Amino acid sequence: MKQKEITLLLGLFLLPTIAQAVPFKNLILTQTFTTPFYAGDTQTMIVSFDSANFRNFTVDINITESRNQYPVWMDDFSLDVYLNNYPMICDEEYNGSFHCKEEVPIHMRESQNILTVNATPKINLYPSTYNFTLTLNAEIGFTAEGTGCVWEEVERCLGRFCRTRKMWICKPAILFTDEDKLKLEMEDKVLEWDIERYQYRRWFESYYGVSEEWKRFNAYVLWDTWVYAHGSEASFSGNLS
Repeated sequence: MKQKEITLLLGLFLLPTIAQAVPFKNLILTQTFTTPFYAGDTQTMIVSFDSANFRNFTVDINITESRNQYPVWMDDFSLDVYLNNYPMICDEEYNGSFHCKEEVPIHMRESQNILTVNATPKINLYPSTYNFTLTLNAEIGFTAEGTGCVWEEVERCLGRFCRTRKMWICKPAILFTDEDKLKLEMEDKVLEWDIERYQYRRWFESYYGVSEEWKRFNAYVLWDTWVYAHGSEASFSGNLS
């Protein structure tokens, strides 16, 4: 059967799950589909972007025919998608619409992430112009429940004599990120720090924060399950919600 020529147009759209956040920094289309694109052949698109405090990374891909004369049906295209050389699980949820997720969500641990999309149209696809839309999705930051400890002024009395002293008080608390801030919320107070720096390491991710009073606070998230944080005015230990 004679191969039929098609052309794919690529669009990149960023849909962060947190309002006003910009999670994908230095997003670069390093390789795109070439023209002509022959039905039955496989071509590769590569996108790179810097690491940030991501979690629950997914990719949505939607393929449509631009003139609406030849609708895309199930199995008209097959896709192989990789994040940093790890295969993602992709399901075609309906005609030409794919949802891809990480098999194990630990692969975004590079200073620069590489997303590779191999697309193969079936061999008898009608020749036309097709729109190929790739959408990157992610949540930023974390929410953890556990115990937070802070210095508090406590009054102690013995008979008529009272004195106030600072004591290290620990209570149930929530530690979370809110856009570019770290926040520790306890029963009667909320402390916050601007996130100065964020890093991925081999087994954990790190947040480095500073308050308006230049008090520092560091949080460590181990394999997306457990959080430990400490600083000059507070500490926290708990599990991700």
